[in-house]
Amino acid sequence: MIKSKRYIGVYYNILENKDKSYYITYNNGSKKVWEKVGKHSEGIREAFCSQYRADIILRLRLGEDTPKDLRKKNNKTLHQIALMYFEKKDYKGKSYTTFWGRYKNHIHPTLGEKFINDITEDDIDTLKRLKKELSIKTISLIIEMLNSIFVFAIEKGFVKKNPCTKIKIKKSDNARERYLSLDEIELLINHVKDREYLHLFVLLSLSTGARLHDVFCMKKKDFNLIDKTVTIKNRKGNSTYKAFLTKRVLEVLEPKLLELRNPNDILYKKSERTIQRQLQQVLNELFNVGLDNKDSKNRVVIHTLRHTFASQLAIAGTPIFTIQKLLDHKSIEDTLRYAKLSPDNGRDFVEGLF
Repeated sequence: MIKSKRYIGVYYNILENKDKSYYITYNNGSKKVWEKVGKHSEGIREAFCSQYRADIILRLRLGEDTPKDLRKKNNKTLHQIALMYFEKKDYKGKSYTTFWGRYKNHIHPTLGEKFINDITEDDIDTLKRLKKELSIKTISLIIEMLNSIFVFAIEKGFVKKNPCTKIKIKKSDNARERYLSLDEIELLINHVKDREYLHLFVLLSLSTGARLHDVFCMKKKDFNLIDKTVTIKNRKGNSTYKAFLTKRVLEVLEPKLLELRNPNDILYKKSERTIQRQLQQVLNELFNVGLDNKDSKNRVVIHTLRHTFASQLAIAGTPIFTIQKLLDHKSIEDTLRYAKLSPDNGRDFVEGLF
């Protein structure tokens, strides 16, 4: 156990995965008490532990129940339930960061310290109003997470009713429709051709349709230069699939692969966040000038490169089931959005009516 250098009564352990587990200690009048507060990965910090400890000491002086006593009475706060919920879900890596961030940033500040039995539909409506600047989809995801936490709490017997069940969210019509034309593709490629990491990323994305994270998972052993293919690990679909490498990609890719010594070496040495930030800045300068930040239908983002790959395939007359295979979509329903771009979508038949 390591003692905090800044705060009295605050300690931590360093776990095997390099995470930190925080504890506090205080005297309840008869004995010394040790209490686990939470982990660094859960958003817990030394300053929070110190304030939490100070609150407990104040409650003891006033003769009130401490948070630990309240837990014994089965009267838990939403945050206490949420910590148990996340422990059960056991999210990994980026998934944990995404879901925990959603809870920590959007739910906890408003409802986290309320006792779960006291949270009502009005509280959730208030949460919705406070988040009105967010997109409808984001608000929907926030309420969906809150609903999941309540379902978990009901299963564990901490609460009987779920106040989320009657909360209605308007359906959003913000599906991304934007894709790059052939001229825009050339404009983008020429714009980044002197920035080798951006250049290679753009070429790989446009010729394979791979998602951002999937490109950054590519290793030397995934590429087959004889067959001119790459094996892509689809993190979202938890699968692998083959994609084809064009001559234009290979010209830039082959020198990079020669620099890698071991089969398990990652293609990209720069961080995903760095490439994401730099490329999005380029896309904004080229295609998003004057567009509202909330105009998700028309804004060009990094995922637009995947849509462009599929859209240009459809425009070229590629069968929809082939596009499904190349995108590694599990359901044809996900691919049918591109069918309207196909030259055999019925336009010629309609034109011939009169």
